[in-house]
Amino acid sequence: VGVQNTAAALAQPANVAAKGLRALKVVLCSSMGTTQLSPSPAAGGSVLFYKLNAEAFLGASGVPFAIVKPCGLLSTPANESTLLVGKDDRLLATSPPIVSRGDVAAVMHAALSYEGSALRFDLCSEKGAPTADLQALLKQTEYPWQSHGA
Repeated sequence: VGVQNTAAALAQPANVAAKGLRALKVVLCSSMGTTQLSPSPAAGGSVLFYKLNAEAFLGASGVPFAIVKPCGLLSTPANESTLLVGKDDRLLATSPPIVSRGDVAAVMHAALSYEGSALRFDLCSEKGAPTADLQALLKQTEYPWQSHGA
């Protein structure tokens, strides 16, 4: 219900009339693991079902969106590792499947100003040079038919 209320509030006729629907954007932090049919409680359990429902609602709402689905969250400083993006829980094979909360926040912030819409991607990290260009990282999350100007 929270995602539905947020999208409804954002897409109020006055907002759409003033800015146009394409100028509005919702960035949702969901979770990896939503492709698993019966995840264990330690892996997120039934909560993942409700997160997937929120993702589906947002995707069908007509409001431009980005859905960030992070791996296991760490309370470590941001910008200290290489960020990885993927689809369909494939990054769960990353060892270990983790990402800094600060990096998740930075990617979500970058998604607000990203030109594209309808992004939905997994986010993990690995040891290595910090990812400097978050807009380029977001570009990697697009499907081929989503390229700008197409």
